[in-house]
Amino acid sequence: MKNIALTLAMTVLLAACSSGSTVAPLPSTVNSQFAGNFQNINNTQRGTVRLDIVEDDSGAVTGNIIFESNTANCLGNNTVSGTTNGFNLSIASEINRTRFTIVTTTTRPTGATTVSTRFATSGTVGTQTRTGSDGTVTTTVTTSEDLTGNLNIQLAISNNGNTLSGTYVTTGNVCSNSTGSGDMTLNRI
Repeated sequence: MKNIALTLAMTVLLAACSSGSTVAPLPSTVNSQFAGNFQNINNTQRGTVRLDIVEDDSGAVTGNIIFESNTANCLGNNTVSGTTNGFNLSIASEINRTRFTIVTTTTRPTGATTVSTRFATSGTVGTQTRTGSDGTVTTTVTTSEDLTGNLNIQLAISNNGNTLSGTYVTTGNVCSNSTGSGDMTLNRI
């Protein structure tokens, strides 16, 4: 009787294992450091991005994001928080910084005047005037503006949790509409 019960149990187990059913893969955790590239939609801001994140058992994610760029970049380094949902990662970060606007007016002794404007991440607010030995007067006016907003990132988790790829978008006045959204792809390092 024991042999019949054992044979029956083995037959059921063998039938279940060879039935051809598959098991869906489980989502990988994203506890790690990732590095890759970002580029905005109109290709005027691009560079490298590093994401260092930890995921808890409930799918909550916290960490840091760091951007490096050789071009003007409206995105900012900061802490991030978010969640994973299956094979997707959704994270957000606040962006708060000061932008300095520097307007330089150069007036030559002939009366010809040129005006240039540039933006910087540092500066001294105020007006400075200097007169050159040839009589050229250069006046520099520096003002500051607080920029605030949020960076929202939606990434798909693929390659057994080793690749994150998707889009980002900013809100607030930290980026213009044409520079505040784009794509990023990161790989586990």
